[in-house]
Amino acid sequence: MVFAIEPEERLPTPSAEEVRAQLADWKQRITGLFADIRRWAPPDLVTDSSESVEMLEPLMERYGMAAERMPVLAIRHMVEQDAPFAVRHPLLLAPYLMRFPLAGAKRLIAHARVGLER
Repeated sequence: MVFAIEPEERLPTPSAEEVRAQLADWKQRITGLFADIRRWAPPDLVTDSSESVEMLEPLMERYGMAAERMPVLAIRHMVEQDAPFAVRHPLLLAPYLMRFPLAGAKRLIAHARVGLER
């Protein structure tokens, strides 16, 4: 929802349903943006959206709404120590091994051994 106002005008206050609809729209847009970023990112960039942050806006508080979890996208270059991450995300295994052929294979084997010992 976007409003164009003059400086002396007051913003209209959205209803609780409008606030809920805005939150749902926000989450949908963020999810779509994160998917686009993953498609655009080169293979040596690691993207992870398993984390989230709590969001509680003043309008949400006004209507007694609970805080919402909003996704966060972490982006960074893949490093040799990413073997456990690559194992959890199989699409990253090929780029990981291309970037770190010998050292990466050793780390993947070591990670597998540790997993078997548990």
